[in-house]
Amino acid sequence: MTNTQPEEESKSSILDDLPKKVLDESYYHGFLPREDLPCLLEQVGDFIIRITQLKPRDPCELILSLRVSDQNSPSAIRHVVIHRLKGKDGKIEWLTNQENRFNSLKELIDAYVSSKKPINPEIKTSQLIRPIARQSWEFLHENIILKDMLGEGQFGEVRAGEAIIDGKKIPVAVKIAKTIKDKKNIQQAKEKIKEMMHEARLMRYFDHENVVKIHGVAVCREPLMIIIEMVNGGCLSDVLESRKGNIDEDEKIENMSLGSARGLEYIHAQRIIHRDIAARNVLYTENRVAKISDFGMSRHGNFYEMSRGNRKVPLKWTAPESMVTYQYTPKTDVFSFSILLWEIFSDGEEPYKGMTSIEVKRMISCGERLKKPEGCPDVMFQIMGKCWEQNPDNRYSMSEVVKQIEDIIEHAYSEESEIHSRLISDTHSAEKISSKDDVDDLNEPSRSFISQTKRKRRKHHRRKRRQKKSRIHKKSAEIINERKKPKSRHRHMKSSHNEVMFQYSVLLFTVLYVLLESGRIIEMMQTVAVRGQLKCGEENVVNTRVALGIDIRFVDEQILAIARTNITGWFELKATIISADIIKPFFQIYVGQSSGIQCHQRYKQPIPHEFISKYGQPERWYNAGIVELQEICVKLPDETSCLNKHPSLI
Repeated sequence: MTNTQPEEESKSSILDDLPKKVLDESYYHGFLPREDLPCLLEQVGDFIIRITQLKPRDPCELILSLRVSDQNSPSAIRHVVIHRLKGKDGKIEWLTNQENRFNSLKELIDAYVSSKKPINPEIKTSQLIRPIARQSWEFLHENIILKDMLGEGQFGEVRAGEAIIDGKKIPVAVKIAKTIKDKKNIQQAKEKIKEMMHEARLMRYFDHENVVKIHGVAVCREPLMIIIEMVNGGCLSDVLESRKGNIDEDEKIENMSLGSARGLEYIHAQRIIHRDIAARNVLYTENRVAKISDFGMSRHGNFYEMSRGNRKVPLKWTAPESMVTYQYTPKTDVFSFSILLWEIFSDGEEPYKGMTSIEVKRMISCGERLKKPEGCPDVMFQIMGKCWEQNPDNRYSMSEVVKQIEDIIEHAYSEESEIHSRLISDTHSAEKISSKDDVDDLNEPSRSFISQTKRKRRKHHRRKRRQKKSRIHKKSAEIINERKKPKSRHRHMKSSHNEVMFQYSVLLFTVLYVLLESGRIIEMMQTVAVRGQLKCGEENVVNTRVALGIDIRFVDEQILAIARTNITGWFELKATIISADIIKPFFQIYVGQSSGIQCHQRYKQPIPHEFISKYGQPERWYNAGIVELQEICVKLPDETSCLNKHPSLI
């Protein structure tokens, strides 16, 4: 930044008395942030005039921004301060250095354009060649008409209004950044303005029915404004709450779910990660069109890592990997979309209601999920399941989600069309029979065949209305490529909850102890929290949250018998490593609290030879994505001796 301070008596504030002639210049862009400059200044010699603040507590200055290189680097665009000084005689002079002074800004610009002299003598390519005029998305404040207040916050407000676009008044919503003079909140206000401008930059070229459209920004003077399309309706969370119990299944699937999915699919196609998908950030019009909105947290690209500061995140909608790594991808949006679906089919209920942030984080990290909402079609809940998979690689993409919902709707309509065709066929048959002379001789004293058919048709309509709400349930699980689990060959063994929990706790900690002592489990450098499940055949006996580096499933009906006795004998241990990205030569096992028993053990053992011989070097584990280790047999010691060695387990 070139900033040569002239030696004069006084310097007036650039905002206090900036002449209207300056505001009227086409190349004046007001408070346009420097992040918008690369798309405006495309060629060497392109320039604009704008206003900025050089240092946090300094007054705003008039800046000439100029492209001096065609390279894509920060130094390709330079910024020169234009000083406006008042001499003793009261005459205003404009200058960028001590040598050349001018009576107006236009005179200064015209002189450098015509002379082709570098405005910065140290940079030969700093010639003013082409002034860049305001773009179609840059509005003047006088072309914005503000009306009723729609909402208000600490650092801004939203108003209904009208914008003059191509000579016509268009209904719009206007986000207005408040001018904050309180020194305590000024930095927060600046961050909010920066977020607003970032949102406008991302949304500028969006053009999709299910994404809120932005018309532009008004930044030539304060307050700064963002002009977006007016959506007659409200946010989806409010609609779900106000119409609770009065929204049919078709609307939830076709309008709310599919509309939101298509919008998010489009956003991902533009290489944008939304990072805040929730019902509160989906607008729902009076014409039943869902529109994704609020791009304040969104980022461009397919990967973003957030700085680990005190930034707030919507924890209940956040994917488990983002809670740990602060990293975001389109698959983290897919996880958030599953919670949005849950909100839709629970009529706007708050997810994880009554739970603290710590409890929610532990629950999500351990692989536990929200329960199926009452009345939610099975096939939609299966889509939720594929969207909130613990491993992001196993989740659907938004294109797959859209395809699955479209298949569900197509299946439902084809079924309805078939019923309708049968009814028409029955009616035609009835009309033919009624035309015969002997129709009155039928053994039906109280009604004709036509009346029978009409009754049948009414019956079909009643049945169709009854089935309308449940017809989606009939869709086969093959639509989302899910296989039905085989029926268990073993009977579920009844046991009280306390007994099962005791058996599970003793068994789990005994197994962990044996595996750790024998070197069968390798220490992990980073803990992954997943579920531990005790199974009898294919039947769940109990689900308990356990923080482990692996997902342990005990498979065999002998398991309960072993738990009842001294826990002696052989059984199979089937382990699935769910996150190959963090597999290291050593594992760390952390067992959280379960049924009043707590244990925290760390062991460091070399990789057993049988692991290497059977599954190869760890490099193969990385490439496999998900590694399944099966048929690892462990000889369990006597329960008493185990507990004697580790009394803390009791």
